[in-house]
Amino acid sequence: MRARKAWLITALCVVLGAWAVHGQQTPPSKTPSGSVQKLRNPLNDLLDEAQEALDKNDYNAAIPPLQKFIEQKPNVAFAHFQLAYAYTALKRPDDARAEYEKCVAIDSKMPEAQLNLGILLLEKDAAVAVGPLQKAVELLPSQSRPRYLLGLAEERTGDLKGAAESFEGASRLDPKDGDVLTELGRIYVKTNRPGEAEPKFRAALTIDPKSAEALQGLALSLDAQNKPEAVEAYRAYLAVQPQDNRARSRMVHLLVEQQKFDEALTELDKTGTGQTPS
Repeated sequence: MRARKAWLITALCVVLGAWAVHGQQTPPSKTPSGSVQKLRNPLNDLLDEAQEALDKNDYNAAIPPLQKFIEQKPNVAFAHFQLAYAYTALKRPDDARAEYEKCVAIDSKMPEAQLNLGILLLEKDAAVAVGPLQKAVELLPSQSRPRYLLGLAEERTGDLKGAAESFEGASRLDPKDGDVLTELGRIYVKTNRPGEAEPKFRAALTIDPKSAEALQGLALSLDAQNKPEAVEAYRAYLAVQPQDNRARSRMVHLLVEQQKFDEALTELDKTGTGQTPS
């Protein structure tokens, strides 16, 4: 479920083509015949060269022209954004972070830069990621993904109330996002709201019936409510995640409580622990 970075790489350059460098293009001049001829601008040529390289996924080739442009025009946020994107694609997170930070320092209202900086920070320093992700939510109020990512950052910093609010907001914007539903259900389980978690996991499973996270969450929410169908929920989860001995042991205990001793012993053998449940 957490292989969510691929969508970022495809989204990073959505605005690049349309985001011309304001104030840097040379105005057209008229020839004696009255036709319009656009004068070439060496700085824009550097950006064109970089964009052509990025379009070809040749990220190394994009870096020199961008660096040359920045040497002459250090206060153009767009160039720093492109350079950060190239560094991100080349898995140079420290360099990418520095460029994104320069970008937002120049233009704090560029939503893509705030969002990408937050994503970059999310894995290493969730607490620091909260700030740019909050800004991205403000700048992209109709998009669910920034709220979802903010929820992840808040959860990792222990702000479960804030995480629940962010996931709830994301779910309102996109009710069919299985990742959002699953994370919201997990937060409800963590905050002792299993009855509210159960329908979230069930909704997520209508989208992806084989989601291990949603199957596990459903089992945990049913278990917390002392519902007997928790056994079958654990069984469904273990069908896709058979190595989770902790979940299997819990299912064994539930089977023993239900006096289904033969089933309990069969499941106990699968754990390989040799321990008999008390």
